[in-house]
Amino acid sequence: MSSLNCSRVVYLYTSNAIVLLSLFLLVSSTHPSFGRELTKDESFEYFTSEEEELYDDYWSINETLNGTDISLPSHVYVEIDALWYLKMITLAYFTTEFICRIIVFPLPWRGFITFLNVIDGLALVVMYISLIVNQVNPKEQYQDSFHDAVHSLQIFRVFRLFRLVRHISGFRILVYTLRASMGDFLVMLLSLCTGVLLFSSLAYFSQDSAFAHIPDAAWWAIVTLTTVGYGDIYPSTVQGRLIASTCAITGICLLALLIPVLVNNFCYSPLIMLESKDDRTQRKSFSLENKH
Repeated sequence: MSSLNCSRVVYLYTSNAIVLLSLFLLVSSTHPSFGRELTKDESFEYFTSEEEELYDDYWSINETLNGTDISLPSHVYVEIDALWYLKMITLAYFTTEFICRIIVFPLPWRGFITFLNVIDGLALVVMYISLIVNQVNPKEQYQDSFHDAVHSLQIFRVFRLFRLVRHISGFRILVYTLRASMGDFLVMLLSLCTGVLLFSSLAYFSQDSAFAHIPDAAWWAIVTLTTVGYGDIYPSTVQGRLIASTCAITGICLLALLIPVLVNNFCYSPLIMLESKDDRTQRKSFSLENKH
């Protein structure tokens, strides 16, 4: 039993370390500090077919040929080789783990379709598609094409962060609180939509030049009601400022009334979870007694 627990601990720490490494690779791949300039072969992949014919084997950095002003791209970077190898390691780990999870999962498989399993599957599919596209047609990664849509789906890798926090009791309480507060969230959303529609209409019909149409005024109303206040749109007339003041005060009152409800649910969630756990334990022991 101790060896089994030790194996579980090793797997847990290893899995968490790989998830953190995957998130680090995703973040670092977007920063120039973790990139390098294109090589000669990669530059030919970056250039169009016409530019390739102009350069051929005679090009070099900042060189022009036949009066053309085409130089090597200095603003384009690719990830360094170390990041690529680490990405392959994480891809191999997540693939092996996902396959093993499918093999050992008991039938029926309906219980296998959970949020984390779906995220893992989608993240693997996106990574493999991106890898295959880069190998089959390297030009795709430098041009506006299908590769951009696939690359944007890398956001699924971020959701692996939930694998790290799912074992934390505080996170479980937060999730339970959000589930228990869905009705309050709907009330908050309905109140916000009502306020946005009301104040955006008032702001537009106030004849203030800052509000060209109601959608612009709606953006301003959302920012004001939520007390964010970007300052990109603001009224300049007296009637517009009066409406803005009322909108800001309404937003403060709205948040002051609804946020304590969520805090109250968060405070009582541990007690409710403990009671439900005790009830399940009692029902399980009662069923065992009836069997005997």
